[in-house]
Amino acid sequence: MQITSIADKLDDLVDATRRIGKKAWRMMLYGAAFGMIVNDMVPPHVLQGIITSVITGLGHIFGLDANAAITVHYGVTARETSIPRMAI
Repeated sequence: MQITSIADKLDDLVDATRRIGKKAWRMMLYGAAFGMIVNDMVPPHVLQGIITSVITGLGHIFGLDANAAITVHYGVTARETSIPRMAI
């Protein structure tokens, strides 16, 4: 049963290689490699702060409530952490 499932998945992968061009495969490889490098270089709490700042900044641009809690990793809000918020 498992061998049949694995064989089916491999057949799907072979079919996908025919549908997706070489440039797309190369871009996926570069994206995966870049993602692994960034994950190793940037600590999660720093990335969390960057994302919170970007979301807050976009909220200012689009007229959203600047004081609304931003839900971030594991449901912890920016108000509950020591992440600095952008000045209004």
